[in-house]
Amino acid sequence: MFGDGFLSFHDAAILQGCEQAVHGVWLSRFLSSDRVHLRFLFTVFLPILKVPGFQRLGLVYEVIQRDLRHLPASTVSLNVKQEEAMTIATTLKSYLDDHHVKYDMVHHTHSATSLESAHSAQVPSHQLAKAVVLEDEKGYIVSVLPSTNRLDMEWVNETLGRDLEMAHEYELTGLFQDCEPGAVPALGEPYGLDVVWDDQLKGASEIYIEAGDHENLIHMNGDSFRKLMKEMPHSIISAEKDYSRWIHD
Repeated sequence: MFGDGFLSFHDAAILQGCEQAVHGVWLSRFLSSDRVHLRFLFTVFLPILKVPGFQRLGLVYEVIQRDLRHLPASTVSLNVKQEEAMTIATTLKSYLDDHHVKYDMVHHTHSATSLESAHSAQVPSHQLAKAVVLEDEKGYIVSVLPSTNRLDMEWVNETLGRDLEMAHEYELTGLFQDCEPGAVPALGEPYGLDVVWDDQLKGASEIYIEAGDHENLIHMNGDSFRKLMKEMPHSIISAEKDYSRWIHD
């Protein structure tokens, strides 16, 4: 007999295999099926794991609940694999793959700004690199800085010897055609754009950037990010918002 007598296991290997299957690959197996419904998970599978006879699977139940939170809240039935639920702009994916960059995706609720994305995804906001697109008669340039900071136009222009201004929002759609409006990634090279980045990102151990929509972030090692930025001009081009306000007020 097992636990409180609710279930009998004649072979301990059965229980061990059950634990491993559920804990290790339950989600990928479910999501690779032709027809899978979350209603089954919530009304049948998860309640079973609460039965006292499944006390050894208590941790597994917590893991499943955690993993389900990464799925889109509006999902009722799934016919795709888990990784397809987290989107990344095609141009970005090709660029990162071509440069052999290891990365993973972080899903979060819909957000309007990079700082909101950091808070929603519960990642350090100073490690989320945001993009601000600038332009002058020479063309466009993507400035990259921590999401906690405000870009200082004087510092940027002094660094680059240019007369840059903020690009208009309607121009960005043509520059980042596979990204949603307002979700510009902090990588300009994949889109054929020059970049200037802030030295305050030099010490970040991890970096997060927008994936091209308002619900996903790309997470990579800080060294990988700096390797991508190695040939790009950089300097102190921004300051934390309170400090920036003190300078210009």
